[in-house]
Amino acid sequence: MNRSSRSTEAAAQDMRNVVSDVQELLQEVGSRGSGTVNEFKSRMSRALEAARDRLDQIDVRGNARQVATVTDDYARTHPWQVLGAGALVGLAIGLLIARR
Repeated sequence: MNRSSRSTEAAAQDMRNVVSDVQELLQEVGSRGSGTVNEFKSRMSRALEAARDRLDQIDVRGNARQVATVTDDYARTHPWQVLGAGALVGLAIGLLIARR
């Protein structure tokens, strides 16, 4: 994992911690507030869920990049093995299609 992806992961984890802290704070406020406070709490909860979803997407993108990099490195160092595996997959698909 390179330095950039580590710093991105650290930033994402920090944001998750902030989201969790704010959610705990909103739970502590509970139902003590007036209608305005409850409306604020509802809006803040929706915003926090959206932020959490975006953070999860960052993790998926980072993992996908890492997998793509490792795969590319392997393909560059072992081109014949990759070509053979591709040929076998193609053959298997061809056989499955021919059976129908």
